Amino acid sequence: MNKPTISVVIPAYNEGEHIKSVISAVQNIPQFKEVILVDDHSKPEFEKMYQNIEGITLLRHKEKNLGKTLAMNTGVEYASGDYILFLDADLTGLTQKHFIGFVESIGDNDVIRIARGADYGWAKFVGLTYVVGGEQLIRREILANNHDYFFKDSRWSFEPNLNEYVTKHKLKFAIVEFAGVNHILKMKKYDPITGFLHDMEFLIDGIIRKFKVFKFFGFYFSILKQIRERKIISGK
Repeated sequence: MNKPTISVVIPAYNEGEHIKSVISAVQNIPQFKEVILVDDHSKPEFEKMYQNIEGITLLRHKEKNLGKTLAMNTGVEYASGDYILFLDADLTGLTQKHFIGFVESIGDNDVIRIARGADYGWAKFVGLTYVVGGEQLIRREILANNHDYFFKDSRWSFEPNLNEYVTKHKLKFAIVEFAGVNHILKMKKYDPITGFLHDMEFLIDGIIRKFKVFKFFGFYFSILKQIRERKIISGK
């Protein structure tokens, strides 16, 4: 049986040099058919840096910044793999060793949520590491057949929508925890005030506006229960 092919999609907006290590981690892996970087109308200095990265397909929102969800959609529309692997551009500690055996872990799963093993303590303690991270592998046909559900909504709604869809339709899924992987806080990427405002935009736009608060937490606890029963450790 042929192993499934995977298209890697990385949305990016004003990401610095750290993005190169994320891209390097997913290059030259046999089942990774393509690495697609979607520039969501970054500033010219970042755009120039992206253009100099070899071994990727670079797509750009030329007119204006459209937000992460639509940047992901742009990548999906171009992608041709059996699965889409979404990765945030600000990950730290990600290496090629995390993907050794990763394809074999897919099995018959529709979705694999990648948890950041070195995520900040409070995020792991309350379980947010497992339900709102930007790293997930999804069968491409699920995204194609439910395009409006996943991509027509707000700027930050993809992860909450995915949690709802997995729970509602009882999709087969697994959790893979990548040891040593974390992300750069927005307060460090920008400044404390700008970073705080970005985090509040995500909270309001991606969670509170998409769901009533109690409805979201219903999905949250449902996903979290399944996650804690089926967690897989990878990349040690």
